[in-house]
Amino acid sequence: MKKLSLDYYQANALDLAPDLIGKILCHREKDQVLMGRIIESEAYLQDDKACHAYGGKKTQRTAPLFLLGGHIYTYFTYGIHTLFNIVTGPEGNAQAVLIRALDPIQGEETFYKRRFGKDKDQATGYQKKNLLNGPAKLTQALGISLEDNKKTLDGDIYLLDDGFRGPVEATKRIGIDYAQEAVDYPYRFILKK
Repeated sequence: MKKLSLDYYQANALDLAPDLIGKILCHREKDQVLMGRIIESEAYLQDDKACHAYGGKKTQRTAPLFLLGGHIYTYFTYGIHTLFNIVTGPEGNAQAVLIRALDPIQGEETFYKRRFGKDKDQATGYQKKNLLNGPAKLTQALGISLEDNKKTLDGDIYLLDDGFRGPVEATKRIGIDYAQEAVDYPYRFILKK
């Protein structure tokens, strides 16, 4: 397995979003490394009405999107959920990839405790199916928070490439009904199973 260098993230979000499918998101904590394989991602670009920094709009919240690729952009949604994005591209050009879903690789007991307050063997079938299948679910399970905003992906949070490649499907993004024509952009990428 190879740790991805910060240079990797300096490509365009539309190129990286499908390439990230199959990579392994890791969060090193005190006594363990939590890992999940990325199976769903979405690209967001500065000229895209669904992007928080649409039209180059730079605010305190969106400032991380303008950093050099390889930084983390986390934010609150609905006042309770943290979402994790990978900033991509050159500095000053706001773009990122939202990580939407993972398949668990390492740390499942921690994932179940954080998500459901119970051990894996006590989880229902529904809970097992819905462990990491959403952007807020995966941040809760991996312990990714607003404190990780603006950090680089070469610290406690990083990605690995183990050579896994699978078929990737492009489709419309989710939850952006406000984004006019951008609603139909095929910027969501899913590992076909």
